[in-house]
Amino acid sequence: MRIKSFLQFYIKTFLALAAPFMILTFCRLLLQIETKLLIYGFTFAVIASFFLTLNLREVPFVVEFEKRREYLTNLETKLAKLGFTKKCTEGFLTIFENKDSSFLNREIKVYLFRDTALIITPKKYQPFLDRDHRTKLSLLFRYFA
Repeated sequence: MRIKSFLQFYIKTFLALAAPFMILTFCRLLLQIETKLLIYGFTFAVIASFFLTLNLREVPFVVEFEKRREYLTNLETKLAKLGFTKKCTEGFLTIFENKDSSFLNREIKVYLFRDTALIITPKKYQPFLDRDHRTKLSLLFRYFA
């Protein structure tokens, strides 16, 4: 499933970035356009769409906690440091949106259950939100090493 979502997002971003160069390719029949420009353009589109897909693809992960209110306040403060504000809360779902709206900024969705939270976030924010869990694991490995 991860490969499928990766390819879907990659194709969407590639088509958005390569669209001008595709138009220039079709216009090449009527106008004189350098081939180097098209090659550089498609190369840029391939590399940039790969970079954007790696950083902006939404990744779900699960976090377990003991105290719901403490976890929610800690999550809100962490997201406030990143520039996110609470957009709305509907039942289990809480949506955080970025203050600066652009194509690169996406929403973070948090589904809160009794003692777990399912967070759907762009991949670039995952290490920041999952840091507590990883530091606990690293401390555990240091203890047994």
